[in-house]
Amino acid sequence: MMMALRALVGTFFLLLWGSGAQSQISYEFLTDLPEPVSNNAVASVEIDGKWYIYSFSGIDSTKLYSGIHAKVFRFDVETGVWSALGNLPGNQPRIAAGASTIRGKIYVLGGYEVFQNGTEVSINNLHVFDPVSNTFEPDAIPIPTPIDDQVQVVYKDSLLYSITGWSNTGNVDEVWIYDVVEESWQEGTKTPIAASFQAFGASGAIVGDTIYFIGGAMSLGGFPASNRLRKGYINPNDPSDIEWSAEPEENGISYRPGAAIVDGKAFWLGGSLRTYNYNGIAYSDNTGVDATNRIVFYNPTDGTLIEQFYNFPEIMDLRGLVSLGPNQFVSVGGMTMDQKVSDKVVLYHIDNLVSTASQQTSVFQVLPTISTGAFQIHSDQWEGSAVQIVDRQGKLIAEERLTSSEHFMQLSIPTGTYFVQQLQDGIGVNRQVIFIR
Repeated sequence: MMMALRALVGTFFLLLWGSGAQSQISYEFLTDLPEPVSNNAVASVEIDGKWYIYSFSGIDSTKLYSGIHAKVFRFDVETGVWSALGNLPGNQPRIAAGASTIRGKIYVLGGYEVFQNGTEVSINNLHVFDPVSNTFEPDAIPIPTPIDDQVQVVYKDSLLYSITGWSNTGNVDEVWIYDVVEESWQEGTKTPIAASFQAFGASGAIVGDTIYFIGGAMSLGGFPASNRLRKGYINPNDPSDIEWSAEPEENGISYRPGAAIVDGKAFWLGGSLRTYNYNGIAYSDNTGVDATNRIVFYNPTDGTLIEQFYNFPEIMDLRGLVSLGPNQFVSVGGMTMDQKVSDKVVLYHIDNLVSTASQQTSVFQVLPTISTGAFQIHSDQWEGSAVQIVDRQGKLIAEERLTSSEHFMQLSIPTGTYFVQQLQDGIGVNRQVIFIR
């Protein structure tokens, strides 16, 4: 279906790095947005067999507080045409809102407004959009706690969950559930009171009766990124009853990726490995943060959280991925490398995500991932291997033979994002991103 769309610009087929890997995706550029936008809430709806994508609010290419807006755009996937639909009700500018489609309507929740003096105020509005008439209905009951950068997921096409996130002065442990049939809010089981649970900029999905969310920023000095995978089992007989657990995961760090479900697995696309303010500048050291082209996925069957890198365009600052049916997902805007606000709309076709035998048994790790140029490469399959350092444009910066299972490298290269690639017989078998500061 999608290959015949007039919105199609180009198709690219990508393989992950890893010997014997079977995961494969392709991506297509659809028609550009009318203007660049990032940190926008996104949703999709199917009406009479045709798909439409919506973008609500966000920040423009200035990356200034004054560039935050309340604009609404609609994309007709079949014709490839974008339309401007005015602004959100009340014309209140915001970023970090969430949008979810439930029973054919789109619910736009929360976000925050930034003022000239730097003040940031979280929003409690729950807007209801009717995609048939392309108009907003009267607002639903506001969420009891104003919220932004929340984990927002939908359960059984009837319940909207808002989980943790930021509310005016800090991360919260609250879980609020909106029933679109009863038109009422109910408080769910709070997340445990721990910095490893509460986060802003995390994202997740529901597989079966379990919520999965990773990453986000913790309410600690410099807002460090969390490496936790959190799980919340929903009691089907009482959806407000949630059993929470969390565990540290090497691949769990992710800030503002898009999240969705494919083949019974929750997955996260893009995002960054460092946390940042709305302008893309890191909280920790005021340097620019780079986007990634990674996919992290959780397989409930074997309990593994797998990281894989692809050659699709790096992207971060997403407030969701939208679905166009099974195996087809779209990112709308966001930030690319060098914190550039994007007007690109990218369709990803994901057939499957596979945990290969090589990934489960082979060790390849570069530590630390953020350094001034000195790092250690750990590999249990080092013999006959080489390692390359390449920049984000694919230019080769350095290459060495691995001399032991713990190979030391010292580089003197400019600040930025690089990839460490392990090759065997000239074939890439492992890849990891590093940051030189």
